[in-house]
Amino acid sequence: MKKIIATLMIIMLILSLSVPTFADTISQMQDKKQEAENDKKEVEAQKSAVMKEIQALSDDIEDNEEKLSNINSQLVKLNNEIKSLKADLAEAEKKYTKQENALKEKIVMDYEKGEVSYLDVLLNSKGILDFISNYYFISEIVKKDTEILDTIEEQKNKIESDKKKVEEKQKQVKTQKAEQEKINVVLSNQKTQKQNKVSQLSNEEKELRKKIDEYDELIREAQRQASQMASGSTGSFVGGNKVWPCPASTRITSPYGGRNTGIPGASTNHKGIDIGCPVGSSVVSVLDGKVMFTGYNSARGYYIMVDHGGGVVTLYQHCSKGSFKASVGDKVKAGQTIVLSGNSGIGSGPHLHFEVLINGSNVDPQKWLKQA
Repeated sequence: MKKIIATLMIIMLILSLSVPTFADTISQMQDKKQEAENDKKEVEAQKSAVMKEIQALSDDIEDNEEKLSNINSQLVKLNNEIKSLKADLAEAEKKYTKQENALKEKIVMDYEKGEVSYLDVLLNSKGILDFISNYYFISEIVKKDTEILDTIEEQKNKIESDKKKVEEKQKQVKTQKAEQEKINVVLSNQKTQKQNKVSQLSNEEKELRKKIDEYDELIREAQRQASQMASGSTGSFVGGNKVWPCPASTRITSPYGGRNTGIPGASTNHKGIDIGCPVGSSVVSVLDGKVMFTGYNSARGYYIMVDHGGGVVTLYQHCSKGSFKASVGDKVKAGQTIVLSGNSGIGSGPHLHFEVLINGSNVDPQKWLKQA
């Protein structure tokens, strides 16, 4: 019996060592992150000017890549608008031609009937009843003629308006493409400069630079995923009074926009605001809504997204493991606790990172929270 128990224990031990759990994977990610942070501290004092220049170039490259992404989105939108306007223009021209032909046919018919004026018809009426009948008949004819002329004029105006709109949109496309070409040239030069400067780094700095680039990509990928999910917002905007996302603290440790983090992998183009608070602080939904995502990302840590309708989505990240108070599909109220704050993902310490996305694009959460 002892031999059997011992054999079973050995098998269980081998299985536990050979099959990594989800928690193990997360732990490995956190260990990798900590290792990069420790390496950063060790070389910080000796970090060369070249290293700083590379970081500045990386930030500029990220900004320009984001500009290109926005331009590409604008071009898709403009081309769709041009396509729709051209369809409207073709329909208006079709109606115009139809009405114009109808008017020409009527003129020919009137001519073939002779040159009898409406006044002659009225004067030749046989009695008052015949006069009234002829007057009504003539009025209807005149009314019909006027309607045809009005319709023709209306279609003509619409054609001119649609043509101007198409021309304006085409000018915008031309401007956006010129800007796109300009940014591509700048971006290509920046990437070449960065590569040249990376070649000047020491082996230790190169390794650290590689880790920083890896985390920069993690941040960008997390942002792309969030934007894509946020684009799935449905229904009308819920409205109502907005609530501060972290009742325990109003201290903003990092605002929206550009910043100098000094943390490997931490975004320098900050997409939200950081609210300093102790681990385990209550995080609440800022408005009524529906939970659209809960999960983990090595850059964001544990995070949750709430759909408020009308393309408005809020995101709460760096939360504590196992602290979600709502699941995907749950309806939540403004001020309702949805998760607890933590220190997961890439960051300098315990805090809540809060984002607001409208139609998939980030806006300044502070300004948005103040809007009625």
